[in-house]
Amino acid sequence: MSLDVDGEYAKARGIVAEDIHEGKRTLMVLRTLNDEKFASAKKERLSHILNMKTEDEQLLREAVDILQESGSIDSAKQTAREMVTSAWEQLEPTLPVATDSQQMAKEHLKSLAHYVVNRDL
Repeated sequence: MSLDVDGEYAKARGIVAEDIHEGKRTLMVLRTLNDEKFASAKKERLSHILNMKTEDEQLLREAVDILQESGSIDSAKQTAREMVTSAWEQLEPTLPVATDSQQMAKEHLKSLAHYVVNRDL
């Protein structure tokens, strides 16, 4: 989920909507394109922009707007959160916590996982 639209990562690298620029069919894109209730014209426009592999920021933002409008960004974020929660529930009991440093490492790992799915895109 790396749209890199307004996040700090995008600002630091000078990249906007890198996955769209590269024409990648991400989870968000696939959900939009496969949504039977979403307007066909907008799905076609999104496909066209992806196929262009453009660096034009206005076109990239248009594609992001289509993804936002379809609800696929929020849906993908929710899926990512659910995956992290499920993975953590399975992993946590297997991690040792006999020492303070192990406990700290465990908390850092959990924080990292939650940061990855909750950061600004």
